[in-house]
Amino acid sequence: MAPGVQLESKGDAQGQQYNTPDTIIGKQGVDVAIVGRGIYTASDRKKAAQQYRELSWAAYEMRTKSSS
Repeated sequence: MAPGVQLESKGDAQGQQYNTPDTIIGKQGVDVAIVGRGIYTASDRKKAAQQYRELSWAAYEMRTKSSS
C-alpha cells in the first residue's frame, strides 16, 4: 500500500511528495494506491475517483503482463 498518489501535483508546501499510479503500481510494484487530496479536492469527486481507479488498474495490468 502506498499513500500520496496524485496525477497533477509532485509535492506540496508541507513537503509531501506525490507519485502517479503508474509510478507506484507499474514501476515500484505497489498493489494498493491510497488517494486522498486527488479525489476530495476535485470539483467532480466521482469522476476523479473513477480516473484513479482506471489508471491504477491499467498500471497493474501492464506490470503483471510484463512479469509473465
